[in-house]
Amino acid sequence: MKLKNTITERKFLSLSDEQQTQELKKLTKRANVRLSLLEEKDTINLAYRQAYQFNINEDREKNRFSEKSRYKDKEEKLKTFEAVSSFLKHQSSTLKGVEIDVKTKIKDMTKQGQIDTTVIKKMSKQEQKYAVKYISELSNKKLEKLEKAKITQYAYGMADYYNNPSNDKSKKNRFDNKAKKGAEIGIQLDNMIHFYNAPTSTKKGYNDTIKKRLNAFEEKGVLVPKRREKEFFDFLSAEEFTKMGERASSDQVIETFNEARDSGLSAKAIMKKFHEYLDTNMTIDQLQEKLGVAKWRNNNKPKFYGRK
Repeated sequence: MKLKNTITERKFLSLSDEQQTQELKKLTKRANVRLSLLEEKDTINLAYRQAYQFNINEDREKNRFSEKSRYKDKEEKLKTFEAVSSFLKHQSSTLKGVEIDVKTKIKDMTKQGQIDTTVIKKMSKQEQKYAVKYISELSNKKLEKLEKAKITQYAYGMADYYNNPSNDKSKKNRFDNKAKKGAEIGIQLDNMIHFYNAPTSTKKGYNDTIKKRLNAFEEKGVLVPKRREKEFFDFLSAEEFTKMGERASSDQVIETFNEARDSGLSAKAIMKKFHEYLDTNMTIDQLQEKLGVAKWRNNNKPKFYGRK
């Protein structure tokens, strides 16, 4: 970012005494407007702190450069020019520069694969507004890629819960790039970062997670065929599975679903019976009877999902 806000020291020294004074007046006025704006936006960054250090050393009550017309000597004038010029050249002395700084910090973190929440929380409110803008952009790109890969579980589902708590089917699963007000901006950033950092927010991470879970089930003796992997994990992620787990063991629920599928019933037909189970006082044995699992079990060995 190029800032044409000052002249070179060589050029400054070539000016007459009066011209130097006039140039300093212009520069200090410009710098003080920026300091005021940074304070207004509660952005106490490196550029602001460096100016503050100079002004405190000069016994100024407020962090403002003196706009005086007289200097005691050339040394004082040059010293002031160097301080003011240094501030004006600093990228983060402007809000646009602050935005670029924030974007650069986040970009550097994403190169490591994770966005550090502690770094974001230490930012000023204005910097956090810029962070919302950039992190939402990065997160939404991930959501688009997951949709193209037809992945709507885990991190994607979590983001959908954040972005669409009312489950409005017409609403797209995207993070808002407009910052919330007050304390809500912290929650907004936490949700975005939680999604962005989740291993399953990428296709590769999702596939790796599925592979690990399948291996874990296989170790327990549950075999899942490749053509049914998504269906199986859709079921495990469903609200019905959680609710049924309150009335029967998770192993019983999984086994019931698996064996019902092996018997030839569709996942849709099974879920319909599961809803009936949840709406009544039916036992898990009665559910298995309705699904024909008990009868099928007596005549068959599980082809898929079955116990080793």
